[in-house]
Amino acid sequence: MIPPAGLVLDATDGCDTICAAFAPQLSILALHANAPVESDLPVLRDLYPERPGLLAGILSGLDWAAAQGFEQLVTFPADASVPPDLVARLQEAAAQAGPVPVVATMGEDRMPAIALWPVVRTESLRSALATGQRDVLALMDALEAVELPLDGPL
Repeated sequence: MIPPAGLVLDATDGCDTICAAFAPQLSILALHANAPVESDLPVLRDLYPERPGLLAGILSGLDWAAAQGFEQLVTFPADASVPPDLVARLQEAAAQAGPVPVVATMGEDRMPAIALWPVVRTESLRSALATGQRDVLALMDALEAVELPLDGPL
């Protein structure tokens, strides 16, 4: 499998550790931040001036991944502590499920910022935001996302 593009959500100047952990698992990595960030990596901003939350950051990442020619985008927060094989596990779940998002879970909790998004779902996110949708978990339900249980702390 081709490693997907990756996006660190709400990146800050202190996200070097998570970037270093994920860089070997991804083809390319970008940061999402609406505040100024110093980085050699691409820094993506929300496409909506009112900054409508997590969905807007994911949409920015999906547009960027599509422009780079990728079929998948993995998202994770800058302060995440995740398994070293997370990307491979997300891709494996996606290969079995088809073109739907894959969301990480811990126990009963879904972690919508830790997910794999198929680029073919970009317009679904754009449409949701255009109609005022802000609930990423509700959109994942509508897109029939599958869950990937994770062991250990996040």
